[in-house]
Amino acid sequence: MNGAVSPPQERAGYAVWPAGNDEVHVSFVGRGPSATKREVLERVSGLGRPVAWLRQIHGDRVLRAVTGCAGEGDALITARDDLALVLSTADCVPIVIATRLQLAVVHAGWRGIEAEIVPTVVRTMLDGSERSAAAWIGPSIGRCCYEVREEVAARVAAAGGGPTLLSSGARGRPHVDLVGAVEHQLRAGGVVEIESTGVCTHCNPQWTWSYRRDGARAGRNLTLAWRDSVSQRSGVGATAAAAAGRVDSDRA
Repeated sequence: MNGAVSPPQERAGYAVWPAGNDEVHVSFVGRGPSATKREVLERVSGLGRPVAWLRQIHGDRVLRAVTGCAGEGDALITARDDLALVLSTADCVPIVIATRLQLAVVHAGWRGIEAEIVPTVVRTMLDGSERSAAAWIGPSIGRCCYEVREEVAARVAAAGGGPTLLSSGARGRPHVDLVGAVEHQLRAGGVVEIESTGVCTHCNPQWTWSYRRDGARAGRNLTLAWRDSVSQRSGVGATAAAAAGRVDSDRA
């Protein structure tokens, strides 16, 4: 993305962007040693707990998290504090959303933005008893590098906030701001507290994987998110972590 971005921290050989609040641990971690999902969690956080993930399909299906693979979809939601939620991305936008009681991870490429998976998750979480949410957005391909067809640009603009998301690239083809579209959808759903790393996966090969840049050789940026347990909250407090790293995609 255009402009300076903060460099990541280095943890156990991974590039890590920590985020979160007093109860939710969020860190976005990029390139690092090949490992399973659970191993990445343990290495960057020191936390040993079960992980939940899904087979991402670029759609709008939202699943309740269970230990292991929850099935095919692009968002996981849980009210459990004994699970870490896992998301894999290479250029698409990874989002962590937290309310007082629930936690979600969301995978949104241009198809997911058009299918409004982010608004679907927000509506699911902000029911009658939940009235506020916070969101954290991790590294993804920026407007600077995301060149698309005119048709795709129009579809993202229609779903994500209009023509301000678009600009013309050096070759005269449209470039699209996926993070801007996600932020628009979050705000439209009532999420006011939103933070983003501002990191473009394509621009930063030293930190992140990018399918557009690396092709079939690309690893995956891994997002992990969890909430502290009740006992931890009553003690020293909580943290939030979303991590990205190259992993074995079907192993826990």
